[in-house]
Amino acid sequence: MLRKRLTYGVMYSAIEHASGSRNKDTYSFLQLIKKGKELIVKSRRVFIDNEGFVSCLKHLKHVFVVINNQQVLSKEIDLTKESPELITQKAFPNIALNDFYYEVYSNVDTSFISICRKQYVDDIIKKYTKNNVSVIGFSLGNLVVQNILPFVNEEEIQTSNSRLKIEKSQLKSINKNSDITNAVYLINDLEVTNNELLPLSGILSYYLEKNNQIGLNERVVGLKNVFFQKQIFSIGLKTGVVFLFLVLLINFFMFSSYYTDNAKLLAKVQVNKAYKNQLLKLEKQITQKEKIVASLSSVSQSKVSLYLDELAMLVPNTITLTRVNYQPIRTRVKKEEQIPVSENILQIEGVIKNNEDLTKFVNSLEKSKWVNSVILEFGEKKNNTTFNILMHINDE
Repeated sequence: MLRKRLTYGVMYSAIEHASGSRNKDTYSFLQLIKKGKELIVKSRRVFIDNEGFVSCLKHLKHVFVVINNQQVLSKEIDLTKESPELITQKAFPNIALNDFYYEVYSNVDTSFISICRKQYVDDIIKKYTKNNVSVIGFSLGNLVVQNILPFVNEEEIQTSNSRLKIEKSQLKSINKNSDITNAVYLINDLEVTNNELLPLSGILSYYLEKNNQIGLNERVVGLKNVFFQKQIFSIGLKTGVVFLFLVLLINFFMFSSYYTDNAKLLAKVQVNKAYKNQLLKLEKQITQKEKIVASLSSVSQSKVSLYLDELAMLVPNTITLTRVNYQPIRTRVKKEEQIPVSENILQIEGVIKNNEDLTKFVNSLEKSKWVNSVILEFGEKKNNTTFNILMHINDE
């Protein structure tokens, strides 16, 4: 069932090529659609010209063709138990069998044979193919009616050009008659006209997958296989396109996801980079401050307090100290740079009243063990004598 659905879909179509006025073909078109478990009529048309017939083909993908015009010769003979080739040859002894398609239907005591030139049938099939319609089967004359015989309750029915007698679901006779009246038949709850009996039979031929067209089996099977391969290719192509689309869609979503994650990671990297730069800056500041602290610590770790005590003892009363500076800063302090200090230097400034006392004070300093050298500078400031002493001390 699934294979049939994938192959044919839900639309089943058939067209009968019949003879109209002035021996011009008329076309009886019938299309059924499968709904649930039933086939119902989707479309029915009769075309009396080629233009209408071609316009009808634009909406079809596959069709069963019944050729039942003057190009088909039909005959009935009392021969049933021979091969289809022999029965056909007996019915038409003067034809070259290889040039004709033939179809045979046999009941208990009679065989019905219909023939048509292969060239004519192949040209019709090419005409359909040219209009992108696949012919999945064909029948000659009225013989395709055998597919609906089990559903017919009447003893006589009419097709587009013949009266058929039926007995026990078997075809007993075919009488061509130009005096055909319009008739409506109920076939398995499906209402059809006499012009639609053969198209309905053609539809049942491939819907029910019957291979009962004796003489045409090989050609019909070939047509069905061609259409099946075409459908397989079409389905495969569509499946491939859908699969490719899904792969591309999945790839797009994955790419979008990766791109979003990558963007988030890049943002984090930038933030981390900023944090790192800030951290390095802070570490640099901390290092500088540690150096400052270390330099200050060196002061506390030295014997400065001892030196200052001794210095206080050496200072005479005539000298007033205005400034004592241990390891004075050499240059101007700059932001975010280490403070440059004069290591192991003790600077004192003051005012003197007696120069001799200053000389004695300097001599005392030079004699101190913790002093390496002394540099003395004089100056005048507001009628007072000022001095500036730089002492290089031992920090041992």
